[in-house]
Amino acid sequence: MDEFLKIVGMNHIINSGKFEELQPETKQFKEALKKYVSESIYNELLELLDDAITSTNEYAFVEGMKTAIAITEKNYKAVL
Repeated sequence: MDEFLKIVGMNHIINSGKFEELQPETKQFKEALKKYVSESIYNELLELLDDAITSTNEYAFVEGMKTAIAITEKNYKAVL
């Protein structure tokens, strides 16, 4: 189920074309980083950053959808 939700969520993010609008700080960070490091280091760090952003978005989307499903099925139990 997690893999299914991950695919659905990432397709939504990619197809909406609004990632930069939703997380403008990543664009600002990339622009600032480019000023301080060489192009080869920038490209390497950019790849790592993009992987981290993707993983974070996948996790957030999957957990959010699991919570929404649990709420609609009246199985949600808050964990404090």
